[in-house]
Amino acid sequence: MSAVGEHSASDSAIGYYYQGMYALLVLLDANDDACVAVETADDVTIEDGTTHLHQLKHSLKPGTPLTIKADGLWKTIKVWCDHGPKSGDQFILATCAVVNDDDVLKELTDFGSPRSDVLVKLFDDEATRVRIARAKIVAKGETKPYTTRSPGCEAWLALSPTQRQSFLCGIKLVPAIPNAADIPDAVAQKLKTCVLAEVRQRLVERLLEWWDRQVILSMLGRRDRKLSKVELLAQIERLIIEHSNRGLPDDVAGLFPDDLDAEMSGIMARQIELVSGGKPRIRRAAIARWRVRTQREKWLADDLSIAPELDRFDSGLVEKWDERFGPMQHDCSGADETECQGNGLQLLDWSHLDAHRDVQPIRPLFTAEYLVQGSFQQLADEKRIGWHPKYEEILGTEESEER
Repeated sequence: MSAVGEHSASDSAIGYYYQGMYALLVLLDANDDACVAVETADDVTIEDGTTHLHQLKHSLKPGTPLTIKADGLWKTIKVWCDHGPKSGDQFILATCAVVNDDDVLKELTDFGSPRSDVLVKLFDDEATRVRIARAKIVAKGETKPYTTRSPGCEAWLALSPTQRQSFLCGIKLVPAIPNAADIPDAVAQKLKTCVLAEVRQRLVERLLEWWDRQVILSMLGRRDRKLSKVELLAQIERLIIEHSNRGLPDDVAGLFPDDLDAEMSGIMARQIELVSGGKPRIRRAAIARWRVRTQREKWLADDLSIAPELDRFDSGLVEKWDERFGPMQHDCSGADETECQGNGLQLLDWSHLDAHRDVQPIRPLFTAEYLVQGSFQQLADEKRIGWHPKYEEILGTEESEER
């Protein structure tokens, strides 16, 4: 692909991503009963009793100010004219560009009725100028200019004077909006009154991840097409709780490793084989351990100070395990292998099915079962615990034979 093609594809990808992020910013400012949709009637559509159609003009670099000669402005006019504005619809053109204070377009930075004759004439003159320029070129047999701008100009000229005035009354320009690179800071700014500064950046990162996924699912038809302010506020509330000293973020619930077979190996799997646990138990153990490992890595990347807390949690698991393993090991003294495996299997199943109810959670509001399940399996992989009453002896013998 050429450099120009790569640049164009990159801009397009960022543009689609930006639509979702802009929708989040708008919804944060909307009424509590509002909802938003991406790529439906327009780039972004907000409904709160009134329908607000948003066209976005995104740029990562500051460009020239928006003027009446901007192709993007006229492309938007064409889209909105084709939409056939209904009574009460509001049209918003949001752009990273600025509008100069002395530009007549500045009047459009707020809704107003009626619009000034000067503003209407500005659109009339430009649309007429483009039409005349194209007509002159046709007479000369040359290629027509203003190919991008012309459809919008013709759509404007097709409106009656009354329709033009009414149309402009329903249009608002929103200049100098944050670009894609500035979205995290813009979201953080909106949350500064309800989220502590020391966790705000981490919370915003997780909010953006969650929001981006919801937008994608909505466009794939795997959830409601509209995202509501209510569910957004509920997610923010959950994240605030998770990032408090009474909770922790849960990033992996419901996720699975890309290569599950690779996870179903090592000492962890061998420990389960010692009690004839079979493939299903190895599989569930591998999933739980992968989730724990992935989640712990995220926690530590966010905040290394949690390491001692995780160590104390693991020590507590070992203690709870030993309360059951010690008596079981004693009772199996002199027992045959079948009985040893049966008792060990019960201990293994307890660690996955019941232990989360017996173990004190790492924090009061973080009760995900996989943390207990997967941590037990990681401890088994490290041979700090085991399921078979003679696991240390058996594993030690196997290691000696391998040397």
